[in-house]
Amino acid sequence: MNLRLGLSTKRLLDSSMLYSRQLNYSMEAQPNLAKICSGTDIKPILVFLGGGQMATALVEGAVAKGFVTKEQVAVTARTEQTVKKWINRGYPNVSVDNKAFVEKYKSGIFFLAMKPQSRHGLYASGCDFTDCRVVCLMAGIDLKTLNEELPGATQTRLMRLHPNVAAAVGASTSILSTPAGCCPEQEKIVRAFANCSGSCFDVEENKYDAAGTIVGCSPAWVFSMIEALSDGGVLAGVPRDVASKLAAQAVMGAAKLVVETGEHPGVLKDKVCSAGGTTIAGVRVLEAKGMRSGFIEAVKAATDRAGELGKK
Repeated sequence: MNLRLGLSTKRLLDSSMLYSRQLNYSMEAQPNLAKICSGTDIKPILVFLGGGQMATALVEGAVAKGFVTKEQVAVTARTEQTVKKWINRGYPNVSVDNKAFVEKYKSGIFFLAMKPQSRHGLYASGCDFTDCRVVCLMAGIDLKTLNEELPGATQTRLMRLHPNVAAAVGASTSILSTPAGCCPEQEKIVRAFANCSGSCFDVEENKYDAAGTIVGCSPAWVFSMIEALSDGGVLAGVPRDVASKLAAQAVMGAAKLVVETGEHPGVLKDKVCSAGGTTIAGVRVLEAKGMRSGFIEAVKAATDRAGELGKK
């Protein structure tokens, strides 16, 4: 059961450097929004059209890192109840009126943070996005569709960003897609903003939905896996609170090994599986129950669903 990685000192250093580059500035002082916008025609304000959980996690992460102040954030919400929640957290620029905020903050950067099915309501509200810089957080809405649908859209000022729920604890994995000719200042702002909540990776547009599925959906699947491991622990006699903590920590540690060592997951798995041991006995059952194919099919189904959302 002992895991012997056998990494040389040089390899550890190389892996650490690679991990640092992937985290994009995680060990460096992040520039703030006002500093990046200085000398440009971009107003230092981030406007979220949609004030749900993802917007909340991203904004809170950026404020905590000092990238923005609460006064440099504007949010629209569907209900007065949600508006009050934002105001109670200290955010002064909150409204239920999308059109008014698009007109008021036209020189800022807009984040489309509503559900894909709700976007047509935004389009029908009379908003004019001519010359606006827009970042789409919606699953399944590619840049081509956004350029065709968004009233007054400018193709070179559109971007896609797909974070995940771990943004709430500063551990999100985000993917970013930009069009040819995208404004470099806009890209710098969005990338720095995404890095406030974790790491950010560039993904080509034709791979975006599949990558977005891995980024956005897999946390829910991993939560289910952790819950199941905890259930197994309870069945075997471990108290629930202990079983859940052990399972979560083990999953986090395993993920860190994959990222920091650069080893293939299958190689790491084999290093844990002693001949005739407990781990390989469990792997046998998981394979018989279709664990691997289940994950593969889940990614495929979610990717297909993302494509369907873009057509509605």
